[in-house]
Amino acid sequence: MKINKEELRTKLDLMKPSIDRKAMTIEQMGHFVFTGSNIYIINNSVYMSMPMETDFKASVPAEEFHNIVKKAIPDDEGNIEIVIDNNNIRIIGENLKAGMALYAEDEITEYYDGIVKDSKAGFRPLPEGLLEAVGHCLFSASNNPAMATLTCVNCEEQYVVCGDNYRISRYKHSGEVDQFLAQASAVHTLMNMPSVTEYLVGSSWVHFKNDAGVLFSIRRVIGDYPDFSSVFDLPYPNKVIIKDSKKLIEALDAACVFSDVSNQLDLAVKVDVGENQIVCSSTNEQGWADAFAEAEHSGEPIVFHINPVFFSQVLKNINEFYVGDGKIHIIEGNFEHIIVTYAKE
Repeated sequence: MKINKEELRTKLDLMKPSIDRKAMTIEQMGHFVFTGSNIYIINNSVYMSMPMETDFKASVPAEEFHNIVKKAIPDDEGNIEIVIDNNNIRIIGENLKAGMALYAEDEITEYYDGIVKDSKAGFRPLPEGLLEAVGHCLFSASNNPAMATLTCVNCEEQYVVCGDNYRISRYKHSGEVDQFLAQASAVHTLMNMPSVTEYLVGSSWVHFKNDAGVLFSIRRVIGDYPDFSSVFDLPYPNKVIIKDSKKLIEALDAACVFSDVSNQLDLAVKVDVGENQIVCSSTNEQGWADAFAEAEHSGEPIVFHINPVFFSQVLKNINEFYVGDGKIHIIEGNFEHIIVTYAKE
């Protein structure tokens, strides 16, 4: 069968981020599976399928197949040839011929059938701004499995929330959403899916699809998520206006020189906020560093320690922040962010 190379490669490129060897319990979870009407890939966390008509059914190792297709030069009409020969699949281009063993679909079929069944209920229009909200908050989720549901994105009512006990992000979108928890690492892959229009919260999976027939499913996490709403309602009376957020990011980076800790979570610099400037500093047995950025603050001087990496991540488009109760509060439109500060010397 002749297949347009660019069409196939575009689909494989979109699906490739779903290859996650840590989330595989059987070998075929690292495969592209052709059913005759679509192509899909699946692991314990995510599933993705795209329409694709073929005259064959096959299960092939994803990374190797993707690499061969990338390297194959198409004919003058833009096609490469894929042929099933006994228990092998052959890929033929103008510059190469390659073959791979086929795998039976038996092991993966149970997973596939379960997801298809779970996605049969009625889809709903995707609330406006939901994925934008997710994209703003993802970075705050913990990547430590011991943190349980804090490794997740929490979507509920009109908010998306992510937090790891050091920082919390919350974004208000327009429209209500059926509540669900999903691993942030799996949701990262969803952000590559173009033009999502509908979603469905199933019993075990959350499903997203678009008008092109692409279906992306993320396994739900069942558990309780902390209620962080009271943290956002605390008073943060000390307002600081940033003259140039880029300069403040550079100052935080420069001040890290003598914050020699092995764990990024323990990284901290001292921040002194005065009337006209912010001084970021660090010191240890090897030396000290002070770095400066312009600011405006009308109250008493403020001194705190903060993780410079976490602070810098939210400063790119921010021109002010608020300080109170051992925390920094940042508000930018529908986005809110809290970072814990430290009172140590």
